[in-house]
Amino acid sequence: MGEQVQVNELEIEPSSLKSILIETDHPFVPSKARANYLQKHRAKFAENGNAGGTSILEYVIPDQVSTNTLIILPTTKLNGEIYVGLEMRKLPVPQLL
Repeated sequence: MGEQVQVNELEIEPSSLKSILIETDHPFVPSKARANYLQKHRAKFAENGNAGGTSILEYVIPDQVSTNTLIILPTTKLNGEIYVGLEMRKLPVPQLL
C-alpha cells in the first residue's frame, strides 16, 4: 500500500467504447445444470465495539480452489497517457451453485 507504481509504455491500438461494447455483447446461455463451483454460506457478522452492529449475510466461497483472490487492474502508458483495461463481457451470476 502506498507504493509508487511504474507503468510500462506499450503500443496499443485505440478503439471506441461503442466498438468494444458491440464486440463483447454475447450474453451467456442459461443452463439448469449445476456448476459445482461455489459453496453458499450464511453467517452473522458483527461490528467490533458496536453492540447493535450485526447483520446476517450470505456469501459464497469456491468449492475446489483457494479462497485467496487477487484483483488486478491492467495498465499501460501511451504517449504519456495512462490507460486501464476493463472487463466488459456480460458474465453469468453464480446462481446455480
